[in-house]
Amino acid sequence: MNGDPWREAFASPRTVAALFSCDVKTVYRLVRAGKLPHVRVGYLIRLPMRAVRVFVEEQVAGKWCPWTRRRRGRNEPR
Repeated sequence: MNGDPWREAFASPRTVAALFSCDVKTVYRLVRAGKLPHVRVGYLIRLPMRAVRVFVEEQVAGKWCPWTRRRRGRNEPR
């Protein structure tokens, strides 16, 4: 990594929303629901990029279904 390692380790909700191509409110909703781990620094919320990557990998693997808001079973269609 070039530069400051902490700069790349955490992202703001706005940055994560840009990565997901969604509204910032959606990221805050995921944080509030406990789906995205976060760190509070005063009133700021920062999301560990490693946790964001794991969240995306779980979405792709089909462990969480955003439409039914529950985990998929083995025999359920994707």
